[in-house]
This record gives sequence, structure tokens and C-alpha cells, in this order.
Amino acid sequence: MHMDEVKLVAIRAGVAFTIGMRLFYLFIVLVGEASKGVNVFPLQGTVVGPLVSVSD
Repeated sequence: MHMDEVKLVAIRAGVAFTIGMRLFYLFIVLVGEASKGVNVFPLQGTVVGPLVSVSD
């Protein structure tokens, strides 16, 4: 592998990791708020809706 390829792979891995961690953090926050009985976002009708509104 050339250095350019290594850099590209490293950048892609970093971006994917960053996006993954943000989604994971958002999911944790949503679950945490839902478990407190607070409906953070009105997301009914989406994939996350049932998760958020479980504690209603």
C-alpha cells in the first residue's frame, strides 16, 4: 500500500468512527430521556418513535 492509500483508509476509519460514536451517544441520550418518562423528540411514526414513547 502507498502512503496515500494508508491516509485515505485512516481518514475513512476516523470519519466512520466519529459518526458511529455520535449515533451511539444520541441513542444513549434518547434512551436515558425515555427512561425518565420525558418525550424528548416527537418522533412517532419513525423508527425511534416506539423507543422514545415506551414510557408514556
